[in-house]
Amino acid sequence: MVVQFSVTLGLALVAFAFSTYARLDRESSITETLLKSIEIPAPPPPTFSRRGTSYIIWNFVPLVYSPTYYEYRIVDKKYTSLGRCYMHSRTCKTTNLSPGTAIIAHMTACAVINARYICSKKSAPTVFPTLTNPPSRVRILPSSPNSLVAEIDPPKDATGIKLYTLWARESNKLGCSVKAAPKPSCKITGLDPARSYTFDVRSWMGGKFNHTCSDPMTVVGWTEPQYPKSVAVRPISTSSLVVRVNLSLGAVGIEYYEVALHGMKPLKSCNIWPITGFECTLKGLDAATEYQVSVRGCLNVSKSAVCGRRFNASGWTKPKEPTGVALKSITPSSLVVRFPKPEVVNRTIQYTATLRGGLTTKHCKVTSKEKLECQFEGLKAATEYNVTVRACIDAKRVLLCSKDVMASAWTKPNG
Repeated sequence: MVVQFSVTLGLALVAFAFSTYARLDRESSITETLLKSIEIPAPPPPTFSRRGTSYIIWNFVPLVYSPTYYEYRIVDKKYTSLGRCYMHSRTCKTTNLSPGTAIIAHMTACAVINARYICSKKSAPTVFPTLTNPPSRVRILPSSPNSLVAEIDPPKDATGIKLYTLWARESNKLGCSVKAAPKPSCKITGLDPARSYTFDVRSWMGGKFNHTCSDPMTVVGWTEPQYPKSVAVRPISTSSLVVRVNLSLGAVGIEYYEVALHGMKPLKSCNIWPITGFECTLKGLDAATEYQVSVRGCLNVSKSAVCGRRFNASGWTKPKEPTGVALKSITPSSLVVRFPKPEVVNRTIQYTATLRGGLTTKHCKVTSKEKLECQFEGLKAATEYNVTVRACIDAKRVLLCSKDVMASAWTKPNG
């Protein structure tokens, strides 16, 4: 009796198990069919919000209301995540990007349905680039009173950069542009003399992304002052020259003129301040010597000076006057004037002696290469005569002479 009951119970349990398995199998098939039939719609593509050189922030639009909670993801074409999305702000942020690089982004929506995590197909793509890096350094150098030159140092990572531009704030127009290169530079023209200009320098992508640029780098440059109209150099002694500047029309903004002698060690120079006058004196020079002088206008900018090109001129110092001039009678009708040679002769000096007395004027010339004496004949006996002697040099077809040195003597009486 006991055995019969056990067999019956076992058969019942087997029958229950088979029926349960069949039911579960049917439910699993139904669930799998339902999951296959469930498809999350693709969300709209992301839209650009803001960006930098290494990130892009996107906006997204959630799917229409549904009892199902969706998680939104921003992905590439292979469904690889590009960043994180935030439902409360409806934004996604992609980071750790390279500058000047186009990013292709899609949106996808995901949810847990019947204990399974499923995602929609990806949205249509949105393509947007990161910003390019700005130049690492820009130098604005004066080129003339009306132009500047920009020298650009590219950034270490110049990915995507095809062009550099300089935008002038003062005129609100393009100053110059130059294609990307290892050492790009460009010239800005049509400017005013002795004036500061501020430029916003940007790097730009090319092709269909030529609207994409870096953040601006702001730089300032000064044009050169106007050149002098002319420069006059005149001697005032055997060891000094006066340099005078004649200003050009429109010579504005010049604070001072820098005057320097070429080839002098140590350098000899002086400054001309237009507010007090238009000339300065160079001292400590050699006599009877030609000097090359350069003059340029300058203005003080911050801790440095911006100067124009040099205007060159030349001038001569006066020769030294003769020393030890002696007038001596030789005969009742003749006198001789003698003087020693100068200690230093760096060029030919012409000496002119003029004799006056007894209603007579006579002249004599001798050069430093000859015996330094002149003899005057045909004079009156027992008469006092005065002689003046000067030293002269030919300063480029202009005779430049020293001060006069005087001496006097009497001719011998007759008999």
